[in-house]
Amino acid sequence: MPEQPMIQTERLVLRPLTLTDVDALYAVYSDSVTMRFWHTPPHATPADTRTMVTQMLHEEACWWTICVGEAQVGVGNVGYLGNVGAPGMGYILRAQDWRQAAPRAGDLWYPSELRSGHQDLLPCI
Repeated sequence: MPEQPMIQTERLVLRPLTLTDVDALYAVYSDSVTMRFWHTPPHATPADTRTMVTQMLHEEACWWTICVGEAQVGVGNVGYLGNVGAPGMGYILRAQDWRQAAPRAGDLWYPSELRSGHQDLLPCI
């Protein structure tokens, strides 16, 4: 996979997922409301989140951290599910940001960079 670029919209920033996001994402993945519809229980420790992020950062990975605000605090993540048989997109957003900083469908799934000709991003999205 090509290196993912940072993508900025009017309301959020998508930056490539890194292990430095573990603490912010632990707040997401340990929240029982956020995890209510997730396929695993809430994370019990930051080590659970570190294990998950490490697994997400494999060679074929294409994941971003969803950031809001000036500090670009991670409030979720979005990425390409490149698994064989059922490719698609996946995302999670911290419950306290639902209906507040939530991306509009066009922001997340078809950012302006693609609309303006950056077709080189398509392998990552």
